[in-house]
Amino acid sequence: MEIPITKQKTKKEKIAIIGAGPAGLSSAIQLKRYGIEPILLEKEEIGGLLRSANVVENYPGFPEGITGPKLIKLFKKQLKNTMVRVHFEGMLELDYRNSVFFVNTNQRAITCRIAVIASGTKPRKLSNLNISKDFADRIFYEIYPLTQVANEKIAIIGSGDIAFDYALSLSKKNEVIIIDRGKRVKCLPLLWERAMGSEKIS
Repeated sequence: MEIPITKQKTKKEKIAIIGAGPAGLSSAIQLKRYGIEPILLEKEEIGGLLRSANVVENYPGFPEGITGPKLIKLFKKQLKNTMVRVHFEGMLELDYRNSVFFVNTNQRAITCRIAVIASGTKPRKLSNLNISKDFADRIFYEIYPLTQVANEKIAIIGSGDIAFDYALSLSKKNEVIIIDRGKRVKCLPLLWERAMGSEKIS
């Protein structure tokens, strides 16, 4: 007996995804494959911290590594192919009442049964800085705004993976000094070796 194959209907499940970095994008693409149209929210730009990544070596499928911006271009291409839409709205509040999530953005209010938090890692901003406001625009927490800067001396505070990755990226056109309050470097040994192999990083 032949079993008839019926076309799967699009599910009416309402799911909000907060953040269009790698985790949020992966969630949205997979839900779309299940016939669910997610509401993908992003307050800034697609890609999250990948916008500042010098090279991504721990992502499967790229044996030689790939820069963060190039990987984001591939993400955008896949979003277009899968017809996943990104809503550029900043989330202001998330509440849960009576088995429903209430998502308030800077443009509208959304209700949904499921919310996926994919807001990623945020840099910890320094407080009580004894620096004139005239120089506030020269302090950065991510380096994607500095990709075109050249022939400058740049100080990076911190000694973790991100600090050394940023140093390797910025040292292509600038002199970089890494500053840390402790005596122990916290980055991967691989990043330390690469940084110490550069004459432009100290």
